[in-house]
Amino acid sequence: GVVRGCLGEEPVREGGLAFVPLCGDSKVVGYLAAKGMRVVGVEASETALKSLYEDIATYDKSIQDRVQIISEDFFTASLPTGFDLIYDRGSLVAIDPSQRTAYLSIINHVSKQGTLCFLEGALRSNDPEDNLTAGPPHHLTVDTVKTLYNDQWKVEVPEDYMVGVNEMMKVIGSHAIYPMALKKL
Repeated sequence: GVVRGCLGEEPVREGGLAFVPLCGDSKVVGYLAAKGMRVVGVEASETALKSLYEDIATYDKSIQDRVQIISEDFFTASLPTGFDLIYDRGSLVAIDPSQRTAYLSIINHVSKQGTLCFLEGALRSNDPEDNLTAGPPHHLTVDTVKTLYNDQWKVEVPEDYMVGVNEMMKVIGSHAIYPMALKKL
């Protein structure tokens, strides 16, 4: 989808190494493993971990063996490096904005040149004050992502997604989630 459409590369590669930070109980962990990737997820919530382990248990043993869950705080965990894919489905919008620089430091450390990243941004509302105080999900614009990831990553957003998001914001005046694709340079 989004990563292939924006960057022209297939992000899910059999035998590749995927990282799902703050994975929660996301079904993407099992999905990526079922597609042949080795998957590392990080999650500290016991409730989310219980649900995640239940989901992973529904897969064949060979798929389960490709999943490693680190049940520690993301900011203090000892993490492997050299990921081919980072699937950030809500991490950057879930953490407090004051933690974003520390988060990016870790992402830059565990990635390598050519790492592909799927990232979701969030627009909170048409009210700038709400965007500064409300969350999670915390307000995260394309410009903010480009600033955070600076010159180390190429950031792409599908044009048709932004049109839909802008229209949704006009109609409901509330938050909307939109995808971005990134590639480490």
